[in-house]
Formats: sequence, structure tokens, C-alpha cells
Amino acid sequence: MAGPELLLAAAAVSAAAGVMGGVAANSQGKAAQAAADQEAEQAAEAAGIRQAQNSRQEEALRRDQAREAAIDRAGAAESGQGPGGTALELFKLRAIAGERDALALRYSGELEALGFKRQSQNSLYRGKVAAAAGRNEMIGSFIGAGATMLGGFGDYKVGKQQEAAALAGGAGG
Repeated sequence: MAGPELLLAAAAVSAAAGVMGGVAANSQGKAAQAAADQEAEQAAEAAGIRQAQNSRQEEALRRDQAREAAIDRAGAAESGQGPGGTALELFKLRAIAGERDALALRYSGELEALGFKRQSQNSLYRGKVAAAAGRNEMIGSFIGAGATMLGGFGDYKVGKQQEAAALAGGAGG
């Protein structure tokens, strides 16, 4: 194999290596997307679980508050207090405080669930970006391989022309 053929072979090997690197980057991007999709699914599940837990906790809190209010009313009735006056004001204050506690519990649970949902969305986005980056790197490697082959072919042609000129010059001299 003469000089120009070696240049062409070197260009082919370089182009093949570039393509292999691009294909590997594409595979890595797909794997990163699959991992991110799994993270997103887990975060979405965690959001659903947190919302369900929050709902159960809120219901339990409201049941406990209703039971305590019933006990207070029964105690007031047993002691002969009427449904008005100071006892009524205390019942109202306790009901307001209980509602505030229930709403605070709901709010904190919703915030936590929202955090999981955002985590899920971010994971999906990261996965899409990783897949696109891998795909873009693969496309770039194909373009680079084509450019390498064109350069190698150009070097081959120049080398062949130089060989022909050298042979023509040597035959004429």
C-alpha cells in the first residue's frame, strides 16, 4: 500500500472511530433518559402516596377533633351549662383552631406532593436533554466522519497526482 492509499485508509479508520463514538454517545443518552424516566415515575408515585397519606391524616385529625368537641359538649351538658355563653365561645375557638390545624396539615402535604411532582417533571426534562445530546453527538460524528472521508479522499487524489507527476518527471528525465 503506497502513501496515498495509507492516507485514505487512515481517514476511513478515523471516520469509523468517530461514528462509533457517536453511536456510543447516543446509547449513553438513551440510557440516561431511561434512568431519568424511572426517577420521574418514582417521584410521581411519591407525590401520589404523599397526597393519599395527607388525606388520611387530615381525616384522622378531623375525626379526633369532632370526638373531642362531642366530649366537651357532653361535659358541658352534664355540668348543667347551657349551649351559650363562655362554653359556646370556647367551642367556637376550639373549632376554629382545629380547622386551622387541618388546613395547615393539608397545605404542608400539598407542598410536599408538589415538590415530588416538580422533581418528576425535572427528571423527565433531564432525560429528554440527555437523549437529545446523545443524538446530536451521534449526528455530529456522522458529519465529522463524512468530512474526514472527504479530506482523506482529497489527500488521496493529491497523492495520486504527485505520484503521477513524479513518474512523468522521472520518465522524461
